This record gives sequence, structure tokens and C-alpha cells, in this order.
Amino acid sequence: VYRALLNAILARAYAPAYAHAARYWLRLQAMAAPGVSLAPLEPHAVFDDTVRKLHARKVRFWQCVKDEGEMRPAD
Repeated sequence: VYRALLNAILARAYAPAYAHAARYWLRLQAMAAPGVSLAPLEPHAVFDDTVRKLHARKVRFWQCVKDEGEMRPAD
């Protein structure tokens, strides 16, 4: 679900929802960290690369990711 939401926001370039998309991105990163298989979905590394390539120029989104990541407490 997080992938679908993130993809929808970024595909539409819906800037008002970038803060939400940043939280979805960080949640997906956390889910992938333990190495859990998401089969039948593509591996997280492939998804990550695709998003970074397709949306590299969405500076506002990546700034939201950075800001959201800095606000999270260290585990």
C-alpha cells in the first residue's frame, strides 16, 4: 500500500502531499532494512532505484524526506 500511495503522489507531482510521501518512503526504507522478502513485489532495491531515477528532479519531495528523517528519533 505504501508503494502505491508513494507512486501515485510522485506520478501526479502532487506537492501538497510530499510530506506524506516522505513518511511512506521512510517507512518503506525501514521495512526493507531487515531484509524481509516482499514477494511477489519487486525487491526493495529495484523499487528504490526506480523511484530515485524517475523522480530525481523532485527536489521538494527529497527535501521532505530529509526533513522527516531528521525529525525521527534514532533507534
